[in-house]
Amino acid sequence: MNRLIFTLVMAFAIISSSLAIGLDRQLPITNYGDIKFRAPQSRNGGEKVVLIHGIYAGSTHKTWSEITPLLDRAGLQVFLLDLPGFGENGILQKQEYDMEFFDKFIINFLEEVVKGQATLVAESLLTTSILKVAALRPDLVENLILLSPTGINSLATPMPQQLQLYQQLMNNDQFARAFTQSVYKEENLRFFLEKTVYDDSLITPQRIKEIQDAGLRPGQQWATLAFVGGQLTRPFSQAAQHVTTPTLMIFGEEAESSGTSDDLLEDPQEFLKIRPDFNLVEIPLCGQAVQREKPEITKDLILNFIRP
Repeated sequence: MNRLIFTLVMAFAIISSSLAIGLDRQLPITNYGDIKFRAPQSRNGGEKVVLIHGIYAGSTHKTWSEITPLLDRAGLQVFLLDLPGFGENGILQKQEYDMEFFDKFIINFLEEVVKGQATLVAESLLTTSILKVAALRPDLVENLILLSPTGINSLATPMPQQLQLYQQLMNNDQFARAFTQSVYKEENLRFFLEKTVYDDSLITPQRIKEIQDAGLRPGQQWATLAFVGGQLTRPFSQAAQHVTTPTLMIFGEEAESSGTSDDLLEDPQEFLKIRPDFNLVEIPLCGQAVQREKPEITKDLILNFIRP
């Protein structure tokens, strides 16, 4: 009976943590309007951590669904949010995005919501944004955790055909809507997701629907078009300049190129050549989405880095 009670209590705790992942707060952020986010759990008084999702098509705070409960249970003060233009913070009017748009937002969010130094954890291209923020405002950033960073072979500079496509999309709303709908077809999403994980069984109908529900919101269309149109790129070498904040880079050993060419695959050692002082860990049997595929290992790496 005691074992049964213990099992039920643990199950309830896990379910409660999962339910708490939704964005439950809203505050106006200077120049960005009302922004929904999830504040830290009231019982936690540990280090402040801000989880910042990538800006690929269909991305939202749900990319942290597997790891957030683990960080909560470790006592961290975890802030979770959708970036402006994504998910629950979609921008309905036509909006042009660039990397500086997100840099400035992160700084404002840290100043107005977090109100103090925090560890910033970001994935993919947004790793170059938190690097830039740390260089500009080291007073706001205690540590940096870069999950599958980009900016050497992929998402460093736009290709000419991307820029041409972007102009066509922004000048024709009907074409833009049709293009967006094609991006979120199941077969296209499945192709992309198979590139992000080593274990393809993680690509479930629920995961695909999660991405479609976000990406097909009217407010996220312009962010999707900016991404595929080459407006959201930044070289790692540029972003990492002048960063003095302790930084950990985490890669999956089995990561594949997200594009159609293996030439776009990022080599972790190339990042170390640029910043040999950064820490680097590769997780075995894992693709790009390390926080979703290996959440326990990723959580431990984060904790060991910020709690040496």
